[in-house]
Amino acid sequence: MHNVRSIKGHFQAFMSIICKHTGLLFSIAVPLFLIFSFILAICQPKDINYLENRPAYQFPSFTLQGYLDSAFQNDMENALSDQIFGAQWMKKQFNFLNSSIVLSLLKPALVAHPELFFQYQDVYIHDGYILWQPFDLEPLKPAFVSTADSFNSIIRKNPDIGFYLYFVESDAVIDFQSGKRNPVYEYICQLMDIPEERCAKFAINSFPQYETEFYKTDHHWNNKGSYRGYLEILQLLECKDVPLQPLEEVFISYPMAGTKAVQVGLTELKETCSVYRFAYPELHVQYGHQEEVLSNPENSFFGYEYFYGTNKGLLTFFNENSENGNLLIIGDSFDNAILKLIASHYSHTYSVDLRNYEAETGTSFRFGSFLESYQIDNVLILASQVVFCGDYIVED
Repeated sequence: MHNVRSIKGHFQAFMSIICKHTGLLFSIAVPLFLIFSFILAICQPKDINYLENRPAYQFPSFTLQGYLDSAFQNDMENALSDQIFGAQWMKKQFNFLNSSIVLSLLKPALVAHPELFFQYQDVYIHDGYILWQPFDLEPLKPAFVSTADSFNSIIRKNPDIGFYLYFVESDAVIDFQSGKRNPVYEYICQLMDIPEERCAKFAINSFPQYETEFYKTDHHWNNKGSYRGYLEILQLLECKDVPLQPLEEVFISYPMAGTKAVQVGLTELKETCSVYRFAYPELHVQYGHQEEVLSNPENSFFGYEYFYGTNKGLLTFFNENSENGNLLIIGDSFDNAILKLIASHYSHTYSVDLRNYEAETGTSFRFGSFLESYQIDNVLILASQVVFCGDYIVED
């Protein structure tokens, strides 16, 4: 009995020592791991967030203004989420497990009834496509009115500049299940002081047409849809240049899970895509990774923003071989795919994303001053509802 108690006592003492040293090692290892992760993130930052299929957030430069308005803190939080060692891997494993379980439950019904619309969270899945539920226009009308008033103030003060509107329809305004369509474009046209002949929309008239011109898992138009948009915009702008023609259609091997799939956690619902190759003129700016991906389409990462370019607050394209004047494009992420195409026809093309302009440039976007400083000849508002519903006030 004494031996049993002795062994038990020795074991408890041994475990006490192990626990003590384990706790000590853990308290040392965790800070060291965090320090190592931070140094690695600073010295070798990742360029791509493979999980969310986009360029990775980078560590921001410190500015007093950015700190005071919390932009620096928000950018730092995003960068840490993307850059800290192991963070993407852990999120990927969790999303893989969650997505695989959900899809295994949905798949039998999706395969058996591709003609039906299956609701999951805030989206519908139909024939392999993830579809938004159209937004309600009514509560957003005050923001639309405010944004339109800002534009109209500038339009009235600059009668010699041509203003154009091109609206991109998508599943955000069309309910393919019921056939109902939000009159968003018509409402915007009603608000804007732009002649009818200078307004047009990228019209989606049926779900089969949507399938042809949009991605399955992402909310953007694909290469076919964006190329149609480019041709219609040239016609709207009355540009007499011959449009750029695709040299070839290139199939990209990398399977993409687009923004919709990421948002609802269905990251294992992937698609492969194709893109067009164009012979762009020299535009004196690096935007997107088209050349890089097209040089190795079998082994390159692909995502809409990575390939075409991200939502920059201000971009400047310069085409020294054009005499068509200077164009300002005010848009959202839909213009990413066609900025280089449109810029191929103008001397200077300036792209402004009102959501990011002040954060990137450090100053608010003063519309009237911009038109004068850059000698703008034409302004194209190229947008989905995002530009209008965000209440982004354009200052004079």
